[in-house]
Amino acid sequence: MERNKVIVPHYNKTDRNHIRQFLLKASHVIDLIAENQVPWGSALSAELADELANEIGHENEKQMDDDALRELREDRQVLINLYGAAKKKPDLPELYRQLGSLLRKYGLFDEEVVLLENAVADGGLSDKNLIRVKDRLSD
Repeated sequence: MERNKVIVPHYNKTDRNHIRQFLLKASHVIDLIAENQVPWGSALSAELADELANEIGHENEKQMDDDALRELREDRQVLINLYGAAKKKPDLPELYRQLGSLLRKYGLFDEEVVLLENAVADGGLSDKNLIRVKDRLSD
């Protein structure tokens, strides 16, 4: 089976560092989503994501335009919700695909590898989905 070439997207290193900091701070919120204490995709999860981002202050430093700011804000909210969902239901490879795509957008390749390695190690994947995740990991 021939593998697809993985295209490395152009990404902004400042945004990468911001998202990396954000994810480190967001582990508690991700756990709350995974444990159903904060509803997945809810206004509360979005509010918590925004509060965490405000603590970091990246948008103020960068003086982003409205569209770029809205995109970054939405991406942060999607990231914590996808991480929470993947933690809650690990046998959904589509979550890993979407999450991996978003991580690559920001140049977070190490984070994608860790995500996939954890998915394999946790043993919650079916044989078919395990093969898909291992294929992505090898790419």
